[in-house]
Amino acid sequence: MEEYRVKLRRTDELIEQAFERCARLPALAGEAIAAAMDEDKSVDDLATLVGTDQALSARLMRLANSPSLGRPMRVNDLRTAALLVGLDGLRGLLLGSVMHLVTPGGQ
Repeated sequence: MEEYRVKLRRTDELIEQAFERCARLPALAGEAIAAAMDEDKSVDDLATLVGTDQALSARLMRLANSPSLGRPMRVNDLRTAALLVGLDGLRGLLLGSVMHLVTPGGQ
């Protein structure tokens, strides 16, 4: 019975921590999810949204300049980076960034 109570307390703590993380989400998180799920959004629309956040901008630039894309020259602007990564890559970046914020150890 005591083991059950310990597990229940731990579950309650985890749920409380998840709610706290969600409460601290930046305003951009909701906008990022909506934009990523909107099929009418263009690469430019998503690049503009990414450009409003320094951390997202840095992640996009790292992604665009990663060796896996095999670019001979360094990408220096968000629009070019967004075009290289593409819509699916931008959507993944936005959703992944939000998920990083809400999962344990993400902050």
